[in-house]
Amino acid sequence: MGVLGKPGDANNDDTSKRMARFALTGQSEAFRYGMMYRTAGKAFLNVPDQGMREVWGEWKWGSTKFRSAIGQQWNNVDGDPTRSRLEQDYGRLGLTWVKPSWPELSLTYTRSSLASALDPAGISPQRIQRQTIEGAVAYVGHGWNARVASTYAVSNDLFRGGAESTALLQTITALFQPLNTMTIAPTLAYRTEIQQWSGVRTDSPTAGLALHYKQSQRLFLNVTGNYASMRSSDGLIDTENVSGRGLLAWELQRALTWNAILAFEAGYNRVSNHATPSTGTEDISGLLRLIVASL
Repeated sequence: MGVLGKPGDANNDDTSKRMARFALTGQSEAFRYGMMYRTAGKAFLNVPDQGMREVWGEWKWGSTKFRSAIGQQWNNVDGDPTRSRLEQDYGRLGLTWVKPSWPELSLTYTRSSLASALDPAGISPQRIQRQTIEGAVAYVGHGWNARVASTYAVSNDLFRGGAESTALLQTITALFQPLNTMTIAPTLAYRTEIQQWSGVRTDSPTAGLALHYKQSQRLFLNVTGNYASMRSSDGLIDTENVSGRGLLAWELQRALTWNAILAFEAGYNRVSNHATPSTGTEDISGLLRLIVASL
């Protein structure tokens, strides 16, 4: 079990910057099983503002693995009353073929139920049932790995009498480690959704890039950038979001019982709504902190 935060976190009560994780695993011959739990605040570096718990089992036969799992995922882990919390219960069956020096092939079927909670005034609740099938190819090389996946989903909106929509999602993710101290992680995705009851088509391309660099125990750099847009064929939705964030932390001095850290954090976020231009926003932020923390 672990609780982690970003470099320079001095306030242990700030749960938005913390992550808690717990996992148990066991094995009986070719069968493995386990459970896991994870929750991270909205300011945590990796997979922020999300929680999950899961129980799973896995059976291996040669190069083939069969895996099943049931679990739950949710966001808004701190219970912000101004935002809805989306809770998803799911069951999953998967088949994976893994052989040394070959790409990994996988096929997964998931059945899930999504519902909103903590809905603030003016926000419509959600109740959706979904069936998803995904095929993926992944490859691990020396100092890098990459994954290409295609997902097809059929959703039924219970607040619309079970009205159906279909979606196709293509994703490419990769991780490069040109140096032992540097990691670069790009992401590309394209999602197309068609509402069967209205015929409206919505296209949503996204791209992201993360860079982590740790020159030494005293100097750490993290930079992330994201782009996302959403456009519907009826013209009612036409938005773009560009955001970036950088953190540079430098340990000035370390003593037996305390250390001093200088951290600079900068952020940029722009939301453009071409359907209603007056609602667009743009934010630029910067923060310089000198932190004296006990060890």
